[in-house]
Amino acid sequence: MSVRRMNVCVYSGRGASAVCVNQASRTFRRLLGAQYDVMKVDAATLNQEPWEDSTALLIIPGGRDIPYMEDLPLERIRKYVQFQKGKYFGICAGGYFGASSILFDPPNDHSLKVVGGGRLGFWKGIAKGPIGDFVYGSESLCGALQVTFDSASTGAESGFVPYFGGPWFEGSNSVENRVISTYEDGRAAIVAYRHSVILCGPHLEFDASIMDLKPDIKEKLLAFKSFRIRTLLGLLRDHLQLDVADQTSQGALIGPPGDQESYPPIFMIGNFPELAQGTIIKDSVDSFVFSSNENDASTSDQWSVLLRTPSQETPTRFKHTKFLDRLSTSTFGHRLIVSDCVTSTQNLLKLNGKFTATLPSGTVFVADLQSQGKGRGKNSWISNRGCLQFTLLWRVRADTSEAMRSNCPVFAQYLAALAIAEAFPVLNIKWPNDLYGVNETGDLLKIGGILVNSLVVGSEATILIGCGLNVNNSQPTFALSQLLEESISLETVLAKILNSLESIIQEFVESKGFSENLSSRYYNKWLHSGSKVSLADGSEVRIVGLDSSGYLRACPIIGGEAISLNPDGNSFDMMRGLIKVKR
Repeated sequence: MSVRRMNVCVYSGRGASAVCVNQASRTFRRLLGAQYDVMKVDAATLNQEPWEDSTALLIIPGGRDIPYMEDLPLERIRKYVQFQKGKYFGICAGGYFGASSILFDPPNDHSLKVVGGGRLGFWKGIAKGPIGDFVYGSESLCGALQVTFDSASTGAESGFVPYFGGPWFEGSNSVENRVISTYEDGRAAIVAYRHSVILCGPHLEFDASIMDLKPDIKEKLLAFKSFRIRTLLGLLRDHLQLDVADQTSQGALIGPPGDQESYPPIFMIGNFPELAQGTIIKDSVDSFVFSSNENDASTSDQWSVLLRTPSQETPTRFKHTKFLDRLSTSTFGHRLIVSDCVTSTQNLLKLNGKFTATLPSGTVFVADLQSQGKGRGKNSWISNRGCLQFTLLWRVRADTSEAMRSNCPVFAQYLAALAIAEAFPVLNIKWPNDLYGVNETGDLLKIGGILVNSLVVGSEATILIGCGLNVNNSQPTFALSQLLEESISLETVLAKILNSLESIIQEFVESKGFSENLSSRYYNKWLHSGSKVSLADGSEVRIVGLDSSGYLRACPIIGGEAISLNPDGNSFDMMRGLIKVKR
């Protein structure tokens, strides 16, 4: 069974310009963010981590080519593209880096001259530049050059795009190499290798609207913004054959709402005795203003909050009355926080202790969209409409033993995964915190993920169980409704999960740990029993289960004692059978 590649990696290590990294991350996140997780990676990641099988596209942005040569694993990147069906997008310095050789010689400063081969060699020729004068680190001097781009959907068209020190490419078209776009003088501006690599001289990722440029340059670039975006979309969709969301004819960026300035209000539904209209909570990161006006907008650090009873309707897409009708718990879900869009349900609770302290155990925070959804480690959670995104607040009683309190954050992700997999038997658990399903062609696809954080105030622990589950959104991977072969509402799914989770957590508390019954049910739903995996040192072990602390238990294939692997102390690529101990 294959696993869909979910990551788009933007290199941000030594040599990469901070401006270019941020512009590339922003633009590609908004173009591809509905289908992929766009993340920054450093040289250590590309040299040491098993990134290839999960990465759909590697982006090397503008900056300096020589540090790329010194720090990056050239042969590994070549193998990723040529033999592992990987994709590469090189911009400016990343374009020079992608050619066979380079001649970089700014006419205003010959001390910056770079000549030589030994690059990645995707373009079987030389990358030359720049066109005109160049000063490192002065992106505000960015110019505008005219290019012609021949799109499969719109035909040939010309327009002005940002230019700052990038190459033109010398060499002829071949079976594997082709010119996609030319500068006004006919020199190659954008070239391709197979359907795997784009090398780009101009800075198509630059958004002039957020740059301090000369007025005439800025005006010219803004006039051709739609052309720039259409060109980028054509490169990603037609040449690299990536999944790209439909865009408007004006070239609007419609990815995750990561840059918005205002948000809709938050509604708190149920009995919150410590809160009242007129209350203002100024917290560590955010402020919460309890209003009576549904038209009061929130910002990313000041939230307008309205209190409602369960019988009162709210204008949110998530309908709490429908959810409550399906809920059969004693506490979980009877108090709701609902909004059509927030930054992150998990972060709003984790980073704002005063606000969170007012919330009773069992409170659930649901958002239709998240602009900064969080995943495990460096990952983000891709927020699409139709995805169920929530955080449950579970307070561990102060009289619970210290050992039990310390185990709760580790086991909470297992309890949540078990609750979801039992509520929907088409799902299985990928340790430690993911939910997978199998589509009609046998592909193993991620349907959801769980993120757990804990807060300790005095002797009381607060566990935040966050979950993202693709319910009705087929992007970026597959949807629960497709596995079920029927439509199902977010309200129904959340109610079924909480009905299951409350009873599982109750058993965990009453049995003072992961009981034999819970263990048996968990192993029945996970994907790893008896799996053979390789450690970073080359030794092989067989997975046998979890130990009493919630660590992964493994036995060497050839002799030796069983070992325990901390879910937060190791890097796991379980689908490839690899575990790397973090140092």
